Amino acid sequence: MEVSPEDQALAATALVQGLQADAPIGFAVHDEQLRFELVSHSMAAINGRSPAEHVGHRIADILPAELAAPVEGLLAEVRDTGVARTGIEIGGSTHATPGERRTWVAGFHPIALGERRLVGVVLVDVTDRHRAQEELRESEAVLSGAQRMAGIGWWTWTARPESMTYAPELLHLLGRDPSSGGDPFDQDVLIADTEERLSVRRDSYAAVAADRPFSRRIRTRHADGREHLMMAEADIVRDAAGTPIGLQGFAQDITEFARAEQRQRAVAELGQRALEGGELDTLLQHAVDAVGRDIGVDGVGVLEVLPGGERALIRALAPRPDAPRPTATAIEPGGVVDRALARREPVVVADLLADPEIKISALERQGGARSVAVVVIDGHTRPFGVLGAMSERPDHFNEDDAAFLSAIANVLADAVERREAEAEIAEISAARGRLVAQAIDAEDGARRTISEALHDGALQELLAVRNELYAMTGRGGDDAAIEAAQERLTAIVVRLREVMSALHPTMLQYGGLEAALLAVVEQERGGGEFQAHVTVDPDAAGARDELLLSLARELIDNVARHAGATHVDVAVLADGGAVLLSVTDDGAGISPGRVQAALAEGAIGLASCRERVEALGGSLLVRTAPGTGTTVLARIPHDAGNETAPGSGISRLEGEPDGA
Repeated sequence: MEVSPEDQALAATALVQGLQADAPIGFAVHDEQLRFELVSHSMAAINGRSPAEHVGHRIADILPAELAAPVEGLLAEVRDTGVARTGIEIGGSTHATPGERRTWVAGFHPIALGERRLVGVVLVDVTDRHRAQEELRESEAVLSGAQRMAGIGWWTWTARPESMTYAPELLHLLGRDPSSGGDPFDQDVLIADTEERLSVRRDSYAAVAADRPFSRRIRTRHADGREHLMMAEADIVRDAAGTPIGLQGFAQDITEFARAEQRQRAVAELGQRALEGGELDTLLQHAVDAVGRDIGVDGVGVLEVLPGGERALIRALAPRPDAPRPTATAIEPGGVVDRALARREPVVVADLLADPEIKISALERQGGARSVAVVVIDGHTRPFGVLGAMSERPDHFNEDDAAFLSAIANVLADAVERREAEAEIAEISAARGRLVAQAIDAEDGARRTISEALHDGALQELLAVRNELYAMTGRGGDDAAIEAAQERLTAIVVRLREVMSALHPTMLQYGGLEAALLAVVEQERGGGEFQAHVTVDPDAAGARDELLLSLARELIDNVARHAGATHVDVAVLADGGAVLLSVTDDGAGISPGRVQAALAEGAIGLASCRERVEALGGSLLVRTAPGTGTTVLARIPHDAGNETAPGSGISRLEGEPDGA
């Protein structure tokens, strides 16, 4: 059955007029002059005017100018060409919602009614859908940005047919073109190598077969050739029947995390090796090997700075060269090593060839270095040396690499200081042992001296008196003989008291330092072989009296036995935070080499004095020359914790090499 144009127009009119005002779709018909001839209530509501206000008016009379101009252009085009225009998106605001931007999709259709050329318009309000799409796009953009920031991207793998799809974010992480996201699994260029690809494939099939989630670390290859480590997590994908057919999940770049974890293990392992002791060179070599494995550079080395700071000893290198390597190298002024030592902080140079202020060393030139990183290995009083790494590629090192090198250098610095401290402790222990041995020898010597003094003096005198008393037996009273015996007994008592006064601490405790020194002088000068003068500053007495008395006894005994002096001066003076003991004689002096010869013969008196003084942070100075007498000056801090003056703790014998 045919429908006449008039009937079609009538049906269209009924459809247009039947639409409610709140319908999201509107209809209108325009005449040859583009005036509204027919308009639906919904179209009128969209435009913000009544239907009556539309009929007989052009678009420009109804819509704002920003909308009217393009709409009239489309109406005229369809009227003149007779070709429909559909799917046209129009955006703007009308009088119905002033200031609110809305979006419509319009279709313009030619209507031939007899001789007339009309244009029908269908308009659909898609504002809400458009807003939803915008919000979805914004959400996707935010999600994509968040994934990139977190180093995350999703992926999907299906077993049959086998295929792999990556999210653009995941491809971006690895520097790849998103268009490669649909590559077949067996041609996947993201996996690091064939062995890793086959391993991942086996684990994927196993997860699907066991109907369990997938989780593992995967070595991947960045577009720049560097290897990255991804942590992949996925759930099972099922078909409509619930059968597992693949995996879908996320992968996160954990390269930096894994590297930090590995570096922490390397530092901890090196620290453990340092605590276990062993050879320092072995520890240094282990350190450079660990750095070489982790950073992936072309060369790592430890240089020990030699005295003077102009040269460095090469203590360890990695990789170890097959050819013999130099044992030392010059520290180039203005070079990386020189700059690190001067600043005592890490130095990283991105490109040696592009930095005119950096001098390239012979080692760097020999290794073809373009970028370098150097950190200082500190020491107790000065830097031990440096730990350095070099690469043939510019811009190889970053802040994390410098921090890792610093951590390794700190462990090495602790190990170096610990070994230096152990050496010092061993030396101190040996010195203490020598002092103990010398003290025992001195005690034995003192006992022998006392024994000899009593045997050769008082004992012989007593024996002589005893013999005389026996001789007087039966002879009756001989007053002269008895008087002589009494005088000799009195002299013996005096000698014994002198010895006891010089040896017993009672004299020091009750008589004071000066009285004790006088007793020692009287004991040592014997029959008056020399004249002596003793001076004690009251401010100097009390702090080190026992040591001063012991030193003076040893020194005065040396004068009495060896110097042949006629006069001896003994003085104890206060000097700030220290006490000075001076013993000066006008005797024969000490000839060159005599002190060393005495030590070889077992005479340790002067050496023992020096070590006891130095053990307290003091110093002992001997001024002597043949025929000019001798002065011994001991400087002792008031307490062992005090700071001493410059030169304290250093003893010497003026006039011959130190050896006393």
